[in-house]
Amino acid sequence: MAFTAECPFCRIQLRNVPHDRAGASTECPRCHSLFTLAPLLGIRPAARSKAVPSVPAAASTLPEFSWGTQTVSPSVRTPLPPTASLPAPSLKLTPRSALPLPANETDFGPPPDRGEKSLLGIGAFFLGSAALLAASIPPLGMLTLPASGVGVVLGIAGLFRRLSKRGGGVGWPAAGLAVSLSVCIVAGLWPTVLGLAPRGTGAGLPVNERLTLVPLMNRTGSAARSATEADWVDASQNAVHKSDLRLVVTSVTVKPVEYKDARGKQAATREKYLVIGLRLSNVGINHTIDYASWGETGQAGGERSPRLQDNFGRTYSLKTFEPGTEVAGRLRRATIGPLKAVQDVLIFEPPAAGIDSLRLELPCSVFGAADKFRLIIPGRWVAYQ
Repeated sequence: MAFTAECPFCRIQLRNVPHDRAGASTECPRCHSLFTLAPLLGIRPAARSKAVPSVPAAASTLPEFSWGTQTVSPSVRTPLPPTASLPAPSLKLTPRSALPLPANETDFGPPPDRGEKSLLGIGAFFLGSAALLAASIPPLGMLTLPASGVGVVLGIAGLFRRLSKRGGGVGWPAAGLAVSLSVCIVAGLWPTVLGLAPRGTGAGLPVNERLTLVPLMNRTGSAARSATEADWVDASQNAVHKSDLRLVVTSVTVKPVEYKDARGKQAATREKYLVIGLRLSNVGINHTIDYASWGETGQAGGERSPRLQDNFGRTYSLKTFEPGTEVAGRLRRATIGPLKAVQDVLIFEPPAAGIDSLRLELPCSVFGAADKFRLIIPGRWVAYQ
């Protein structure tokens, strides 16, 4: 049975389409679009076709199409009007800078170049870092405060310059100002923190040739008092001071000793020895101290050798090692700069059990001074590992 199909694109109706063509694809004779043939649902009844207005004149000019022996007539709907060819509009672009700004907007100028580096900020950061490095080198310590001061000026100038451009790029000036200002403040107010010479009246410590003891709990050294060579100083409570060198006993431990042999191999002794840790500080502000370790000079014997006895009068020998052996923590020689310190160890035979105290005698000749440091180490202060 023939059926009526409709193009879904231009709505033209194809009448009397053979029923065996249902579901087939065909080309619309009007718009030339491909669509699937299917019976048109909801066809208007013939009685209502009388009320359909007449097809406009433009529709009557449409050709009729033939489907085999069937006739294909155009739809009664109004055909699509022909597409008019409109001229392309002529656009003229106006730069944004030439347009007037709205009342609620403000012209902030060109955006900042965020890739631009601040040479003033980099210079400030470099000077601040150089000032901090100069503080650790005694001959260059006097340059610390001037270099950091110039770094502060460059950091402020670079920061204001970047802020005047109303943009970013303040990282380098801010970092340079922070480093330079920190070094400048510390060098000006607390120079000894950076290892610089104290200002004004100095550190308040006795800087002379007298043998002196300083309580360990007194940080400023104001409670220091003179001592005689015959005085024995409690090492757990006091430090000893002579010719700008201050000696503090930091630890007393019985343990195996680690070392590196002449071939560079790491090893440790099977036996345990008494290891005494020392801290030697130069509290002077205008000269260095040349120190030869008691552990090295003592192996050769003589007046520069350290001596250790317990409260029963028993003497303990200094431990000797083969030539070329590097003992962990022990110095050979050192040059101690102003307000600098070094660590050293002395290694003796282990003390006997049940001792009350040890007496350690250290000649000051190892750093070019007279007299001797005489220290008492309480037995309770000896640790065992």
